[in-house]
Amino acid sequence: GKAFLEWEFSIVESAGEQTAGYMGESREGLYIRLILPNMRGETALEGMRLVREEEPLQSILLQPLLWRGPSEPYLYHMEAILADGKGNCLDRVTRPLPLRSVGCMDIQGKRQLLLNGSAFEPRAVSYILPADGTAVSRQYQMTEDLRLICGMGANSVCVEADSQGIPGSFRQLCDRLGLLLFFRKE
Repeated sequence: GKAFLEWEFSIVESAGEQTAGYMGESREGLYIRLILPNMRGETALEGMRLVREEEPLQSILLQPLLWRGPSEPYLYHMEAILADGKGNCLDRVTRPLPLRSVGCMDIQGKRQLLLNGSAFEPRAVSYILPADGTAVSRQYQMTEDLRLICGMGANSVCVEADSQGIPGSFRQLCDRLGLLLFFRKE
């Protein structure tokens, strides 16, 4: 199989930040280098584009390892580097990256959820994010709660919030444990 990936980058200059100085210069020589190592640290994909280009960076990953929930929560480690024309790193963003597709299809008159093109039967738990305590204590509580949820055999978590109100650490924890995350708006 193949995974067709499209990467869009936004570079925002923040007034007052010391690192923002390179944006005042010409963007002519600046480029973005994208590296996608697998879990063993081997480069599975690499791409590059100039910052001044408007088109997204498109790439094809041959024989991708897909994220399949609790049975196979496979994560790549995405790294995007902003560099100048001499190859000096000006900024870097890294994130764990699950490759998956989620969709719906009518099968024999019944709406079916699909994960990577295969039927997915959600075993979901409703979860309320901890609101009290320090950031560290909330992170610890979420980690313990999600481990218990996995131990119960759940493969999905429903959170009452919009996608902007969910901490990135919670999303990454769900990905790492193989829990599909759903947002329930009131």
